[in-house]
Amino acid sequence: MSGGGDGGKGRAKRESAPASDLPLDGARWRFAAAALSGLLLALAYPPLAWRPLCWVALVPWLSLLLRDRGVGHRLPAFLFGMVFFVTGLWWLTPLDLLAPFLLSLILACYPVLLAEWVRRTAPLGTVRTAILLPFAWVAVDFLREHLFSGFPWLLPGHVLGGREDLRQAADLFGVPGLTLLVLGTNAAAALWGAHLLRPRRKLGVPARARFGFAAAALALPLLAAAYGAARRDSLVEKPGPRVLLVQPAFAQTLKKEALSSLPSAEGMLNGQLAQSLEGLRLHPGTDLVVWAETMFPGELREASPAGASPDPETRTRLLRAADPMGVAGTASRRFLTGAVVRGRDREKRNAALLVGPGGRVEARFDKVHLTPFGEFVPLTRRLPEAMRRGIEDGIRSFVGFVPDLVPGSAAPVPLAVPGRGTFSLGGLVCYEVIFPGPARERVRDGADILVNLSNYAWYGAGMREQVLDMTRIRAVECRRPVVVATNDGPTAVLDGNGDVRERLPEGEAGVLAAAVPLDGRGSLSMRVGDLLAWLAAAAALLGAAGGRS
Repeated sequence: MSGGGDGGKGRAKRESAPASDLPLDGARWRFAAAALSGLLLALAYPPLAWRPLCWVALVPWLSLLLRDRGVGHRLPAFLFGMVFFVTGLWWLTPLDLLAPFLLSLILACYPVLLAEWVRRTAPLGTVRTAILLPFAWVAVDFLREHLFSGFPWLLPGHVLGGREDLRQAADLFGVPGLTLLVLGTNAAAALWGAHLLRPRRKLGVPARARFGFAAAALALPLLAAAYGAARRDSLVEKPGPRVLLVQPAFAQTLKKEALSSLPSAEGMLNGQLAQSLEGLRLHPGTDLVVWAETMFPGELREASPAGASPDPETRTRLLRAADPMGVAGTASRRFLTGAVVRGRDREKRNAALLVGPGGRVEARFDKVHLTPFGEFVPLTRRLPEAMRRGIEDGIRSFVGFVPDLVPGSAAPVPLAVPGRGTFSLGGLVCYEVIFPGPARERVRDGADILVNLSNYAWYGAGMREQVLDMTRIRAVECRRPVVVATNDGPTAVLDGNGDVRERLPEGEAGVLAAAVPLDGRGSLSMRVGDLLAWLAAAAALLGAAGGRS
């Protein structure tokens, strides 16, 4: 009798227990759902690029997150971040097998911040939290774009960079707008999932709210696709300068050797010069020959007096490359090359030089947003000398050089083409192209064409397609063509719709000749900048404050 009574009491306790104590609510389910969502979302990006997954990938984790009101989700959220970022950043392994894991340890903290936000907004109710959740995600992404130098890679909106219709909506509110489209469908489906996984009387999600949120979440991508189709058709292009992009496909080991070995440096220079001359033989009407980031070997120096001209030795070296290409006398052709330049202040910068007749540097732009640990070591300049040298020696033993560059300036560069006017080139060096701010600044300063010089030979499969998706979005946000010149890909010319007009095969040496299609359209994104991200941050903060009141 007593045993039966205890069993009845046990059943009563289980029936009245909170949902988090039910078998389906155990920690293992939270961890499993978080890991599954992290994997599914990562698979939506290149190299596999199973893009339709982005619309539902987050549903397993978000369903439990909403159902549990964020309670018990800090560690599962961290696991979501680790699975997602390690899988999506696997291309870092050629640097070191631990590289994606070490970086993901930092990036995985951002999903934890989102889970904490859900916990704090629980008093608002599940429906309000679900509606605000896409804005909170945008706010967390915005923080990731700026905190500690920023690393806005693998944002949900980037998946849509490969969709020629949906990416056109980036000219309204940039990547945050695209992310809201993706997160809206996931949050709406997760609201249904939370409703099904938790007793209705405890969740309190009325059918009207579920259906209304789902209808809005489905309607917005359809409207964005219709808008995108119309915007793509609105492009009325004009012919711009004719460019010849040189992709040498040098192994990264050769680049390292060229820093200290004259034969390796000569091999780099002669190889690219031979490619350029062959390309010019086939395309004699070329206005601009472009070499990729730091592809001019060795270190160049500015002249000691004020002025744009380099010192005599540097000028002689540039002349050796430029004059055989027809950049001499009154010729209209110019040569744009990436190089490391030591300035009059004795600091080194990642620069791009526009070379004219006689090897004269007519204009130049520098990399402004440097890559942490790749081009500079954060905070080391404030450390004691002995400690700084120890850190630098450790880095040198790992990558073969010390990241000791400083940022420069990047005003648009004028390119005069006789008979067709002057075109303004807005420079973006390497991973500056993943940030929306620099591209907007160049266009606001008058750039007609964005030029991105890069070298991704350090990295593995998937990275190049991921960065190309972001480059497509930059073109749409600014409604400007983008010329991408790289060491081993992606070397391409994109129009203002983000469509790739011409492209070289990845990893193969070659030259790409194309006329740049000018785009004179404006965009709302150019006018409002990060407005949507700031509004999303405000909505997230107000939601968290309202949940605590």
